[in-house]
Amino acid sequence: MDTVTVKTERTPATHTKLPDTRKSLTHKFSISDCKGYATVGFYDDGKLGEIFLVMVKKGSTLSGFADALAMMMSLALQHGVPAGTLVRKLLNIRFEPSGLTKNSDIPMAKSIVDYLARWLATRVLTQEERDAAGITLMESSGTTAKSGGDETTCKECGGIMARDGTMKRCGQCGHSQKAD
Repeated sequence: MDTVTVKTERTPATHTKLPDTRKSLTHKFSISDCKGYATVGFYDDGKLGEIFLVMVKKGSTLSGFADALAMMMSLALQHGVPAGTLVRKLLNIRFEPSGLTKNSDIPMAKSIVDYLARWLATRVLTQEERDAAGITLMESSGTTAKSGGDETTCKECGGIMARDGTMKRCGQCGHSQKAD
């Protein structure tokens, strides 16, 4: 068996602590029947520096997972990983709970992780960064802001309906309906 040794020089990441007093934002969310709170803290320059996820059902496996995920995301942010990188990596991760939300910008979430990534995108990414990540926000009319009105929300699951010839088809559940 051949052994290959690769030597690389790495510069250790620098931990940038947040100020003792900082601005923060707390958001209540629900996905299907699962409820929780996301709190984010910011550096003085407005950059995201920490995330806390608290699930209403304390002591559950999901609560422990959410706490661990938020801790790792906070450490990554404090060691220089851009928020946009985290958002792109967490988008579209699918597991239960998933489903409809009460957030009009994010009517459907594939998981808590997917919801968190989409919600963070609405708060910390520029429109250009959201476009690059493929994130489309919903307008109150039910059309997507990015599409110019050619996509609507699926009546069956809340997913995005896209034109397919003379029909509109949902990318989530496959439901189709006649296009206007």
